[in-house]
This record gives sequence, C-alpha cells and structure tokens, in this order.
Amino acid sequence: MGFLINKELESFERKRFETKRQEIIRLVNQEGCPICRACNESLETQWFWFFSESYGQGNGVTKYINYYGFCEKHTLEIARKGPPRQKSAIYSWIIDNNLPQLEDALKTLQKHTGNNPIITNLGLRGFKRRLDFAKPKGNCLFCGMVEDTSKRVLTDLLTVLEDPEVRKFFRKSNGLCMKHFFKVFDYFKPEYYAGLHEIIAVQIARLKELKRDFDEYFRKSDYRFANEPKGKEQTTWLRAVKRFIGDLEAGEMATKQSASQSS
Repeated sequence: MGFLINKELESFERKRFETKRQEIIRLVNQEGCPICRACNESLETQWFWFFSESYGQGNGVTKYINYYGFCEKHTLEIARKGPPRQKSAIYSWIIDNNLPQLEDALKTLQKHTGNNPIITNLGLRGFKRRLDFAKPKGNCLFCGMVEDTSKRVLTDLLTVLEDPEVRKFFRKSNGLCMKHFFKVFDYFKPEYYAGLHEIIAVQIARLKELKRDFDEYFRKSDYRFANEPKGKEQTTWLRAVKRFIGDLEAGEMATKQSASQSS
C-alpha cells in the first residue's frame, strides 16, 4: 500500500513540475520580464471576476473597505475599467462603513477639548486611539494579489531552472526586471541554489549588454565619432528604463512616448 501511495505522489509531483515548467517556458519566451508578464495576466483575469461578482462578495470587500479603497495605480485602473454601477457600489460602501469612525474621532476630540484648545495627556491618548481606529488598514487588494502571483511564479522559476530546456530558454530571454530580480532573494532556499545561480548570471549578462550599449552611445556622442551611423545604442536608455521599472504597461507607455518624440 505504501509503495502505491509513494508512486502516486511521485506521479503527482512530476505532473505538477511539468505544469510549472511549461508555464515558465511560455513566459520567458515572451518580451519583457516573465514575472511582470504573469502578474499582468493574473491582474487582467482578476479585473473580470472582480467587476463581475467579487466586488460585492467575500473578504475582498472587507479589505478594500478597511483600506479606504485601493492604491493610486489600481484606483486609476478601476476608474478606467469598471462599470459605473460597480464603482458606485464600491465607494458607497467604503463611505458608509468608515464615516461613523471619523465621526467618533470628531466627537472624542470635542469631548476632551471643549472650549479649551489644550488637550490633556489622557485625552490625547484617547483621541489618538480613535484616529488609529479610523485610519486605513491592510493594503491594496490588487497589490496583494500581484504580490502573491510574483511570489508563486518566482518560486516556480527557481524550481524549474534545474531543467536543461528551461535554462536554455531563460539564457536567451530578457531575464528579470530589477524589481523582481531582487525579490527572488526573499524566496531563496538551499534547494534553489542552481536556479538562483542561473538568475544572477543572466541578470549580470543583461546589465553588461546595457553597459556596452551605453558606452557606445557616449562614444558616438564625442565629436570625433559623431558622423558614425547611429544604431540601437540610441535607445539604450529606454531598455534600461524597462529593465528597472519592470511593469509592462509602463514600458509600453515609454516606448510610445519615445516613438512620438522621434516622429
């Protein structure tokens, strides 16, 4: 019996590894940071389900109510993508649930000050507790989802880089943006040694490529070589921006801006 259970577990682990392997290969064979790509894909799926039903269900409602909404970036996305009814419901619930807490803070302030603008130490402590109770708690619902996705895909990447085919594709890829490159350090374990070694080696190689192109850009900026044909070194700064900010939407925005400036 134990032998059969072990065989089933081995089969399950092989299938799970293969699923991760195929997903990582798909991601690294696309443009940009594969972790950013995975996060953006997950976020797009989340937008659909959020506005379809989960904006009013589950603990997600409590999260965005307690946080007084979302971070600035994802608030702008909600404003752009969300249907009016759902957006109206979300912010109506936030106000309905948090307004009483702010009113309690005001009452506490009035109670302990009266006509005297000087708050006693006891009153000050009580007022600060009311303020702490009324302040936003937790974090942005969508930032949390992105963080969970990045952790999952980064650990999957570390796991499957032991596979020769994955290493081959990863070495040809853009590697990770700097944000996710440093994030991978947080999830390192001894069994991920080979994967981390590969990630660091590829990152160094990509930064050296940028350095060579920057050197060439500044060389051609010298009047002695100014007449030489210009090449890809002229947009090295743009590739560096994408390397450091990571976010695909921001990178695409920078690309469009660069194209409009050069046209």
